[in-house]
Amino acid sequence: RIMIQRAPPLLRVVSASSSCLLSDFARGMAGHSKWSTIKRHKGAEDAKRSAVFAKIGKQLRIAVSSSSTTDLNNVLARAKEADMPKDVIER
Repeated sequence: RIMIQRAPPLLRVVSASSSCLLSDFARGMAGHSKWSTIKRHKGAEDAKRSAVFAKIGKQLRIAVSSSSTTDLNNVLARAKEADMPKDVIER
């Protein structure tokens, strides 16, 4: 029976006199930052939210101009359900 030993992974050693503080290995892969992932997901969520807010805002303007309390109450309930900020509703 033959036993095969694996060699430990090679790490780049950074000396104290080196200008960089972390090795390439410790920093992670180039171009893969956590912030860019968060930014992309947040941008997509914000775009969806702004589309919903715009639609509800248009419905609010129509409900206010028609002076129907039932329509206004329904639209206000939808705005609260969508977590629309209070200052945006009041505008």
